[in-house]
Amino acid sequence: MTGVQTCALPILFNILNQEIFTENLVNVTGVYNKQINLADHPAGMYNLQLSRDNEIINKKLIIE
Repeated sequence: MTGVQTCALPILFNILNQEIFTENLVNVTGVYNKQINLADHPAGMYNLQLSRDNEIINKKLIIE
């Protein structure tokens, strides 16, 4: 995400649609980078949802 956002909300869900990570960001300026440690979670498919203003982006992640 780039630019100035009033609020950004990344959420990571497992295959059962259970939320396993969330972070509420306010007044994000520039580039936002985040590493999420999934070592305690099983291999499989995850859904990353990024929300900001009126935009929602969904990305599927496969962890082997």
